[in-house]
Amino acid sequence: MTKQTTNDDIMAMLSQFAESVDKRFESIDSRFESIDSRFESIDSRFESIDSRFESIDSRFDKQERFNLQLMKLLGEHDKRLQTIEETMATKNDINRLEGVIDGYAHKIDSYATEMAAMQHKINRLERMIDYLAEQAGISRQALESL
Repeated sequence: MTKQTTNDDIMAMLSQFAESVDKRFESIDSRFESIDSRFESIDSRFESIDSRFESIDSRFDKQERFNLQLMKLLGEHDKRLQTIEETMATKNDINRLEGVIDGYAHKIDSYATEMAAMQHKINRLERMIDYLAEQAGISRQALESL
């Protein structure tokens, strides 16, 4: 003797199935919310990186102005050296000019070192972005289009 399935039995099974599906969707929604919060964290990191790039751009602008001033100053020094050569400059005058030029060379060396360190940081950040994008399943191209 087989038991006949009634509409109530079918409705009960469908109701259980619907509850199971709802729980699974809630779990998936929770995971998506977690992913969304991770993306928000990544977005804030990008905003931080953007502000750092703006800061670096500002520093480049300042450095460009400084370089122009330095070039102007070096041009002026060249004229002074010509004048000194024409007027038989003393050894003290020459030593003083060498000190000024050495100071500028040191500044340029320091700037080159700082730029190398900055490039290293940028490269490291790009690797981190690539890693995070890979972990999040986002292509680099999709990130660059943001």
